[in-house]
Amino acid sequence: MPDKPTYSQLENRLTTVEQEVKELLALYRAATKIGANLSFRQTLDAIAVNIIDTIHANGCSISKWHPNKNHIETLTDHNKTYPEATDNIGQIYDLKDYPATLRALTSGQTLLIKIDDPTADMAEIALMRKHEIFTNLVVPLKAKDRVLGLLEIYEDLEPREYTLREIRLAESLAARAATALENAELYEKARAEQDLRRAQHISKIGSWYYDRKSETEIWSDECFRIYGINKDDYPGGVVPESLSSSMCSNPQEVEERSVSLAEKYDTYEIEFTTVPINGQMKSIHSYCDVERDDHGNILKIFGADHDITERKQAELKMLQAQKNAEAANRAKSDFLANMSHELRTPLNHIIGFTELVADENCGELNPMQKEYLTDAISGGRHLLSLINDILDLSKVEAGKEDLQLSEVDLKALLKNSMSMIKEETQKHQIRTEILVDGLPKTIVADERKLKQIVYNLLSNAVKFTPDNGAITLAGTVLAKSNEILQKTSGKTLAVPLSELYTNPEPNEYIEITVRDTGIGLAPKDLERIFDSFEQVESSKSRTYQGTGLGLALTKKYVGLHGGIIWAESQGEGQGSTFCFILPLVSNDNFKG
Repeated sequence: MPDKPTYSQLENRLTTVEQEVKELLALYRAATKIGANLSFRQTLDAIAVNIIDTIHANGCSISKWHPNKNHIETLTDHNKTYPEATDNIGQIYDLKDYPATLRALTSGQTLLIKIDDPTADMAEIALMRKHEIFTNLVVPLKAKDRVLGLLEIYEDLEPREYTLREIRLAESLAARAATALENAELYEKARAEQDLRRAQHISKIGSWYYDRKSETEIWSDECFRIYGINKDDYPGGVVPESLSSSMCSNPQEVEERSVSLAEKYDTYEIEFTTVPINGQMKSIHSYCDVERDDHGNILKIFGADHDITERKQAELKMLQAQKNAEAANRAKSDFLANMSHELRTPLNHIIGFTELVADENCGELNPMQKEYLTDAISGGRHLLSLINDILDLSKVEAGKEDLQLSEVDLKALLKNSMSMIKEETQKHQIRTEILVDGLPKTIVADERKLKQIVYNLLSNAVKFTPDNGAITLAGTVLAKSNEILQKTSGKTLAVPLSELYTNPEPNEYIEITVRDTGIGLAPKDLERIFDSFEQVESSKSRTYQGTGLGLALTKKYVGLHGGIIWAESQGEGQGSTFCFILPLVSNDNFKG
């Protein structure tokens, strides 16, 4: 008959049973937290607190391992001494600095590090000293054959030895934490896939991949929606290769192009139209990526099909609208040109006969009659100027205005243009200056249009310069350089140089500037004054009569020469400078 256990033995056995019950309760609580409707962080927090209570540890942290970045990220950290402290949560630790921790992760083996262990890694010891930790039990979080992170149980009050039973319990609880991490990853993956499906649906992009060995394709849900096919007829999204070919309006051509591109390139794009789907042919843009074996043979092709039907329809509508607008603009220009001809002929007669009467060729006039006739002539000439501007602008816009090129004496042209405003400048005591010594004697240009450009700018300067002001006409030669690029930065050629010249890159340019001390321009007006019928809106400019066509026509003429024109001003009341640049080329450089 066996001896009865002593009281001491019964007490030890009871203590062991109580410990086992406590451990089972700890495992049960951990499993319960994982299954409960808690967030991922709440679950990890509960496991960390459970470990501290069960093992009577001072602190516990759980970290996630990011192998591709070779670091761990602290997800939760609980400490009995400092329960409110959260400084360590979210901290990143580069594993190249902690080789012992990295070994625990790669080997999957539990590691006990003591601050007084002379064989321990110095970097680990330094980190423990920083956080005043005496003992650190490092337990890998293992899910199946993968290590997902670390569970660390630490003591920051005094050194501690862990029993084998405590270590095994820590490993069991670490497995529960690993399950929580794995579940979180699966949830994030499922959520990402759901978000991807939603994004594909919104953007009308369906993904697929083709397996050359099995000659099958696997489609995403959006692919089935794009092509109007019931996905339930194809379990797992697996469709035969022939199905995708049958969706093309010209399957043979698309197949041949796709094969050719896949053989040549690792990535390629292709567009095609489908057969009618629910009564509508769709436009598809397909982006493809090719996977090959070591010998370059195609294994798989991954693709994304984008339904661009709406975009194509919008493009067609926009193209048609553009054609309609161009046709309407041509009709407007033709109408204005014809009307201008019809108006100009009788108006010339009216002005001519009125001048005959005003010059008293038909008898003497009293002062009032002469004043009225003078006003009529002035109004008639203003109206004729407007009609001429409309006619010239209409010709340019209709493409009926060609350059009549010849060698032009540039200096003489500029001086002659300045003399044309001499009467007005003397009348208003406006000082004039002309600086053209650095210009070449002749250039190749359309003389009439170049004269019109300069005269328009000068007459504008006279109109907006008050009495006792000043006007300067200057010209210089610019070599092709950063100076040219800086002056023309942000400005677009009305006509590309390649359409005008055999050599579209002239080495030299001429720059002509007209500078005045007039009413100036606001920044918002510097661009729009070159638009048709635009005039500066200011109290100072409303007193000046004008058609709003002079600068628009000037810009058109500069553009016909392959040049650029712009305005500069420091603001209202600060004067203005109008500049234009023309390529300096020979007659042979122009395309006939």
